[in-house]
Amino acid sequence: MRRLAVAALTIALVGCGERDRAEPRLWLVDGYRSSLGLRGTLEAVRRERARTPARALGELLKGPTWAEAEAGLLTALPRGMLVETLAVAGGTARVRLAAGGAAPDLGVYGTAQVVYTLTEFAHVRRVVLTLDARAASSAMTACPCGSR
Repeated sequence: MRRLAVAALTIALVGCGERDRAEPRLWLVDGYRSSLGLRGTLEAVRRERARTPARALGELLKGPTWAEAEAGLLTALPRGMLVETLAVAGGTARVRLAAGGAAPDLGVYGTAQVVYTLTEFAHVRRVVLTLDARAASSAMTACPCGSR
């Protein structure tokens, strides 16, 4: 189960599920945008270049490929989002993202995409996510582990 712990300016998210894969996956949204916001479920996709947490996060920020978009997958991460820092130590990935002119809120889906993607790596059990030096504003209380 994924849990969220809010402390001062960080959010710590705990991963769940099977993570010892030869080829880690990225998590995109299989859904649609409505007047109420993004609706859908998270869907795993394989990207050959996503062999390290840094590369996986870079691939995730690129968004879906043409083929993935044609299949109905999209991203909740705003265009222009940049990785300021990414460090993994003691099972925790500490990520600082910069909005880069984008809307400064990842929402639940965007936060989940980052957390699920990074916890695909066996040595990452938790993610501390900071957005433009502020805590990401989303809260996640459950993991759809059945879909992982």
